[in-house]
Amino acid sequence: MAMARSPAAPEALAFSIPKDIQNRPVRNVDLARQREMWWSVAVVAVLVSALLLVAWEHSQWTDLGYDLTRLQRQRAAGEAENRHLRLEYETLRAPQRIEALALRDLHLVAPSQTEDEYELLAVCFRRMVKLFRVWMGTGVVTFRARAAMYPLWLIWEAR
Repeated sequence: MAMARSPAAPEALAFSIPKDIQNRPVRNVDLARQREMWWSVAVVAVLVSALLLVAWEHSQWTDLGYDLTRLQRQRAAGEAENRHLRLEYETLRAPQRIEALALRDLHLVAPSQTEDEYELLAVCFRRMVKLFRVWMGTGVVTFRARAAMYPLWLIWEAR
């Protein structure tokens, strides 16, 4: 048989409802232990940072080694190409090759001795005329004009 609750016993009801008891222990903060913990964290952080710095520096040296090897290969290839191009340049500018091309492909002929002399005389005469016109235009014979005309006059007269 179940016991019936009676309205006359309110204190019995109070025992059946748990009260909010705050019996957590109060912990005092140990400042020395907390300071020691923060020093340990700082030392570990410094060690980890140093380890990461060493690892990064090692990776940089490795990358620089690879770059150096690559640049040395490029330099060797450039030097080989430079030697090849210099050889080709010297071959192409050889006077015998140029003369052969001029005679064969361009159908040029070598000038005779008299053609060279006439060409030189024509150049000298043109310069003398130009300098004479300048001299006549100013009415004053300058030292520079005389110095420029004298060798040309000698060549003209030696003809």
